[in-house]
Amino acid sequence: MGAPLVTVALVVGLFLYRSQVTPALSQQDSVVLASIINRTGDTMFDDTLGEALAMQLRQSPFLNLVPDQQVQATLRLMGREPSTPITADVGREICQRAGAKALLGGTIATLGSSYVITLSGQDCVDGKVFAEEQTQAASKEAVLNAMGTAVSAFRGKLGESLASIQRYDTRIEEATTRSLEALKAYSQGLRTRRTTGDFDSVPFFRRAIELDPEFALAYARLGTVYSNLGQLDEAKKMTTRAFELRSKVSELERYYIEARYFTTVENDVTKALDTYKVWLATYPNDYSALTNSALLHKQQGDRAEAVRKLDLATKVAPDQPLAWTNLAQTYFELGQYAEARRASESAIKIQDSTSARIALYQVAIFMGDDALAEQQVAAVRGRRDEADMVAIRMFAAAYRGRMNEAGELATDLQARTVALSRAQTAGNAMMQLAISEAMVGLADRAKARVEKAEDDGLVNDALLDDCLVVAAITRDAAAARAILPRVLAAAEKAAPAGSTAAAEQLKAIRALAALAEGKPAEAAALVEPINYNSANTDQVLLWSMAKLQAADYAAALKGLTFLVSQDARPGLNTSAAFAYARLGDVNVQLGQHGEARKHYERALEIFKNGDPDLPLIVETKAALAKLGS
Repeated sequence: MGAPLVTVALVVGLFLYRSQVTPALSQQDSVVLASIINRTGDTMFDDTLGEALAMQLRQSPFLNLVPDQQVQATLRLMGREPSTPITADVGREICQRAGAKALLGGTIATLGSSYVITLSGQDCVDGKVFAEEQTQAASKEAVLNAMGTAVSAFRGKLGESLASIQRYDTRIEEATTRSLEALKAYSQGLRTRRTTGDFDSVPFFRRAIELDPEFALAYARLGTVYSNLGQLDEAKKMTTRAFELRSKVSELERYYIEARYFTTVENDVTKALDTYKVWLATYPNDYSALTNSALLHKQQGDRAEAVRKLDLATKVAPDQPLAWTNLAQTYFELGQYAEARRASESAIKIQDSTSARIALYQVAIFMGDDALAEQQVAAVRGRRDEADMVAIRMFAAAYRGRMNEAGELATDLQARTVALSRAQTAGNAMMQLAISEAMVGLADRAKARVEKAEDDGLVNDALLDDCLVVAAITRDAAAARAILPRVLAAAEKAAPAGSTAAAEQLKAIRALAALAEGKPAEAAALVEPINYNSANTDQVLLWSMAKLQAADYAAALKGLTFLVSQDARPGLNTSAAFAYARLGDVNVQLGQHGEARKHYERALEIFKNGDPDLPLIVETKAALAKLGS
C-alpha cells in the first residue's frame, strides 16, 4: 500500500513544482504599462519612474508591450485625455480594449528616509496580482539604481528567461542617464510631444541635455523633433551627438540612434535598412522600426515591401494613426486611390491630424473630387500647422497648371512658415515651385523666384542643387556657372567622401550643369546607366530631357514613357503634364501621330483648368492643332 502513496506524493509534488515554474506570461501575450504611482509627495517622481520602467521593459524581446500611441488612442476612445495617468482601473480598461493580458506598473513610497519601490503585474480582467517585486533605496539618488535591480528580477517573475534578461538588460543609470532631473525633463518632453506636438517638446528635451550632456537618447529624440520641424541642420547636429554617445544606451535605443544617424546625417539608405533588419530580427513587432524602414523601402523604389511593413505596423498598433497615414501615401503612389482613401480615413478616425487630411486631399485631387478636397482644406483651417495644407494646395495648383494661384499660395505659405521659424520648409516649397514654373515655360518667373528665395535667406546648402535644376531647365549657363562651386561644396559636405550616394550626387550635379551649358550628350552620359524605378525618377527626368535635346528620340521615348507610368514617383507637381507634352513632341519626331495626339490630349486634360496663357498649354494646343490639319 505504501508504494502507491509514494507515487501519488511524487506526482503531486511534480505537479506543484511545475505549477510554480509555469511562466506568468508568454511571448504572445501583450501587456500595457501603467504609471508608477508616486506616494512620496515629491513631484520629481511624477512620470519619471514610469518612463524609467518603460525604458527598461522595452529592452525585453520577450515582453509584447502595447505601443504608447495605441494607449493614447484608446484613452481618446474612452473619452479621456491622452495624458491621463494610467492607474489600475484605467489601465485594466485599456488592457481589455486592446486585448492585452496584463497590466504592469507599481508604486514608490517613503519609509523613513528610504524609498520603497514596488512593481506588480495584474491580470487585466480581475485585477489579481500574479507577479510582484519590491526593493528599497536608501536615498533619492539611489532610486534609479534600485529601480534597475527591481526590474531585472521582475522580468524573471513575468516569465522571461535568464539568458534573455542578461542579454538585454542595460540599467538606466548606467546607460541612459544617472540624473533624475534629466530623466524628468525627458519624460516631460515625451509627454508634451504626444499631447501638443513636436514644437512644444523642444524646451524639455533641451533641458534634459543641459542637465546631462551625455544623455544620448534625449539628443536622438531632439534630432527627430528638429527633423520633423524642418530644422535639418539642428537635426543633424543632435543626431550626430547621439550617435557619438550610442555606447551609453540599451541595445534597442542604439538601433534607433544608428538608424536615425544613417538616415539623417549620412543619408545612407543601405546602412539604415541594415540596422532596421537587425532591429526587427530581435524585436519583430517594433512599431517604429516597421514604419521607419517602410519609408526607406519606398525611397529605394520598393513600394511592395513598404506596403507589407506598414500593413504589419497597422496590425501591431491598429489605433496608431501614423502607419495608416504612411500606408495611405504609399497606396497613393501606387495609384491605388480607393485603398489610399480608406487608409487616410482610418487615420482620421483615430486622430484628426493635418497630415492625414493632406493624404486624403492628394487622393481627392487625383480622383478629381474637388468637394472632397475642399472638405480637407476646411477641416484644418485655423490650426497651427495649417501651413502644411497651404503647401500641398500650392503643389496641387501647380500640378493643374494654375501657376498664378500657386504663386499666391506661395506668398501665404512663406509668411506662415517663416513666422513658425520653419524657413527651410518655406525654402523647399519655393524651390519646388520654381522648378514647376521652369517646366511649364515660365522661365523668367522661375529665375526671379530663385533669386528672391536666396535674398530672403531661404536657400540653404540642402537646396542649392534645386537652383541648379532651374538653371538646367531654363538653359541658363551663366546662373549654372555661378552656383556650381557652392552646389559641389554642399554635396561633398552632406555625404561621406567616397560613398556611393556622394558619387551619384556629384554626377547628377555635373549633368545638370552640362545641360545648362547646352551639352545634352555630356549630361546624359554622366548619369548613365539609368535605373527605372521610383527612387530614380528625378535622374530619369534629367536623362530624358538631355536625350530629347540631343535629338536621341528613341531614348527620350523610353525615359518619358517611364515618367508617366505608375512605376515613377507621382506627386502634385508639373512633371506629369510636362512629360506627356514632351512625349507628344517625341512621338511627332518619330512619326507616331496617333500616340502624339493621345499624349498631347493627356497633358491638356491635366491642365484643363490651368492658366490659359501658360506657355506649355499654348504650345501643346498649337502642336495638337497642327496634327489635326
